[in-house]
Amino acid sequence: MRLSVLFGLRYLFSRSSINAINWVSGISALAIGIVSMALVCVLSVYNGYVQLILEGTEHTDPDLLIRPAQGQTLSLTRDPRISQALAQPQVKGHGAVLRSKGLLSSGARQWVVEVVGIAPGYLEVVDLSEGLSHGQFDWLIGSEAKVNVPLCFGAYLLFGGADVEDEEELQLVFPRRKGLINPLSPASAFVREPARVMAGLKPLREDIDHTIYLPLERLQRMLAYDADEASAIALSLEEGASLEQTKRSLSELLGTDYRVLDRAEQHPELSYLIRMEKVITYAVLLFILLLAASNMASSLAMLVIEKRGDIATLYALGASASQVAGIFRSTGLLISLSGTLLGTLLGLLLCWIQLEWEPLMSGTGLGMMPFPIQVQLEDILLILLASVVVSLLISSFPVRLTRRSV
Repeated sequence: MRLSVLFGLRYLFSRSSINAINWVSGISALAIGIVSMALVCVLSVYNGYVQLILEGTEHTDPDLLIRPAQGQTLSLTRDPRISQALAQPQVKGHGAVLRSKGLLSSGARQWVVEVVGIAPGYLEVVDLSEGLSHGQFDWLIGSEAKVNVPLCFGAYLLFGGADVEDEEELQLVFPRRKGLINPLSPASAFVREPARVMAGLKPLREDIDHTIYLPLERLQRMLAYDADEASAIALSLEEGASLEQTKRSLSELLGTDYRVLDRAEQHPELSYLIRMEKVITYAVLLFILLLAASNMASSLAMLVIEKRGDIATLYALGASASQVAGIFRSTGLLISLSGTLLGTLLGLLLCWIQLEWEPLMSGTGLGMMPFPIQVQLEDILLILLASVVVSLLISSFPVRLTRRSV
């Protein structure tokens, strides 16, 4: 293998009697380098957009979320593994969450809404108070003594679709989960509670803008859940704690009965389209890389024809057909890797320039922002791997000529 690489280096950098071989080899390396540079830049921009989306969830979603693997709810006290997970030193705070669909009515107007019951500890995990447009969250404590269920409205419900006033009398309606239903009284199939808006949120995210927040114990009572039942447990981590390591340790502790989700996994739909666009773009550029590398087949074929005398000498010295083929395969691999490494370095340089000086902007007017960039090692390794695979695939065709060139 070392001998074939040495021969490959010699053939790559030595001047050929046919000048076209050197020109075609250089053009092949240049084309592969341009495609590799484009891959680094484009994939890094897609990574930057995903990171930008996830950064927007820092003030609206917890670091980690524990959900049941099956079913709708989990118990906060019956399973000792939950208590052990919440007592981990990396866990800074936690708060229970209960989610359901409900009907909000005001007079003749009705809206189907996403209802989220939150415990007071939830605000220590996710500081929703920073997103308040008016009001406070002090009604979370002692809400059982209030006649009306205190509510916090998302921006769309507050200012858009519902356009509800703070003093407006509202009613929350849920299907009755437990108990007998009188068929002669259809209204008995529903649970109704008077409610009033106590706070409102600024526009944050589409799903939050369509959500109503209320105290956990009030929602548990309306839906006939026990006091220790919740849909999920939100966790915040201590400063400096490793998110991936904590997630892994909690997953091992809780087993297969629970799922531990980070922010990206809590809302996969937020970055799904961008990730799919990234995959499709990678596939398209990979096809262009294949076309760019096809020039390499021409240069290798001409090189095999030029080196027929060397091939005959190698066979006479006892070299096998695979060893001779390995020489030209190494030459093709070196052409591809030289272009890939040069293009990758140029792509990384362009990404660094964008991160430092932000010369390229997207959007117009007040919506202008620099293209986000996040370079990931996996992308660089994937580009190098694709280059190796493509070069081996392309060089396999002209290498066959070595068996017929003597």
